[in-house]
Amino acid sequence: MLEDGRLHLTGARLLAPHLTQGNCNELLVGSVDQRASAIRVMLAQRFGTPEPRATLRPIVSRPLAPTAPLPSADESQLFAGASVGSETAAATQHVSKHVVAEAGIVEAASPAEMPPSDPVPILPTPPPAPLRFELRCTLDERTHELLRQAQALLSHSVPAGDVGQVLRRALELLVPKLERQKFGATDRPQRCARPTNGTRHIPAQVRHAVLKRDQGQCTFVGDDGHRCSERRYLELDHVVPVARGGGATVGNLRLRCRAHNQLEAERTFGAGFMQAKREGARDRAAERREPARAEGMQACTAARPPVGATSSSA
Repeated sequence: MLEDGRLHLTGARLLAPHLTQGNCNELLVGSVDQRASAIRVMLAQRFGTPEPRATLRPIVSRPLAPTAPLPSADESQLFAGASVGSETAAATQHVSKHVVAEAGIVEAASPAEMPPSDPVPILPTPPPAPLRFELRCTLDERTHELLRQAQALLSHSVPAGDVGQVLRRALELLVPKLERQKFGATDRPQRCARPTNGTRHIPAQVRHAVLKRDQGQCTFVGDDGHRCSERRYLELDHVVPVARGGGATVGNLRLRCRAHNQLEAERTFGAGFMQAKREGARDRAAERREPARAEGMQACTAARPPVGATSSSA
């Protein structure tokens, strides 16, 4: 198969760990004229692979620090002579100091008599390397198809199909869309004449301004002065609560993660009051789901044939 071109070397390398006397014919026939990606899919479907844990970690590749050039032959001799001369001067100075000390004379060595020290070369500091991140995750079949389709559509601008560049371009389109949905981010905010005092309606331009001011991060600051770094599950919190007449203005709103938003509410209204409010909200949500569940069960019962019934064709 390798000789007549039906199987390439990469395919043989992929198949080698899985080939046995019982499955070699099936695997080899299934790999005829197949790309390496198709062979990997076939092997994964047949033998399976342990699903790796999704990871995202920073990696930095720094260039090697420049080293000082080695001295030439003449410079080596000069350095060697200087070291020998300094050792001789140091020994002579030690003997002279010993003789002077025995004579009871105090003599201080002048800086000119001190042996010269070799200059220490100062190496330039390498520039900081750009920070990179390694992403490992598992994709389902639909996501894999979308990724391949995006790589094909970007083949002119991203010829190598670099997954990092494709992912960046996709996120550059997705993030503004999500910001518009959640925080009303827009380049042309419209004027809102709807009153906001005492209501929970927050105009889009106000949400966008709060998001931009708080930089998409929880604004809770602990007793140690550390600001919460959470950027997920963000909610708009009223400094003066709506129940006490607080309005939906930029100055009265702030970003809080869900945990710190609930903590602020418990500080304002009490833990027992907020626990009762949450339980009531869960009960109302369950009541809204119950009619839909009952309708679904009735539809299933109506579609199910009675026990012992036979079809007309029988």
